Amino acid sequence: MIHITVAQHRPVVRAGLEALLGAVPDLRVVAAADDAPALVAAYPRLTADVCLLDTRLPGGGFALIGRLRALRPTIGLLLLGDAAAPEVLRAVGLGAAGQVPLDVTAAELEQAVRAVAAGGHHLGQAVAGSIGPRLAGTTAGAPHERLSERELDVVTRLAGGATLAEIGTELGISIRTVSTLRTRAMEKLGLTRNAELTRYAMEHDLLG
Repeated sequence: MIHITVAQHRPVVRAGLEALLGAVPDLRVVAAADDAPALVAAYPRLTADVCLLDTRLPGGGFALIGRLRALRPTIGLLLLGDAAAPEVLRAVGLGAAGQVPLDVTAAELEQAVRAVAAGGHHLGQAVAGSIGPRLAGTTAGAPHERLSERELDVVTRLAGGATLAEIGTELGISIRTVSTLRTRAMEKLGLTRNAELTRYAMEHDLLG
């Protein structure tokens, strides 16, 4: 039996996933969470083999992946949601076992869960081709790969149109901290304005 935790903030999607996975005889959803604090609070006690982690989970982001890995490294983290190849690459580097898109078929979702439960990886077809060479170390790194998890999280949200206040609320940090992270990231990227940041994010497929 493969035990699964579903971390998804939309009730209808979460219920659908639970029903879909529960229909497979040897798959069982044993826990669910609708935001990062709830997931982190429950994580040390979970007996799950796989955690389906919403890529846009409130309070989540790249920093959450590393935190979950530290709490329970034996649970396979499978990202669920649309994500650009650089985002997936960064997530895998932090310990995620793979990604499936929101429009995943039932068959691919089951395949992905089984692969991750067995200690393997699963990459969505949309990103597998571009991530493969990067995982093998055959492509030079881009400037944004020098950013910390939090810095990258902040700049991708900024590039997507979120305000400092909105980002602070989503990540559970102060506006001052968000501003500091933005400043550090812009310095590392060699950028000075948000418009430049948005253009950079578009050119490097960071907006998902």
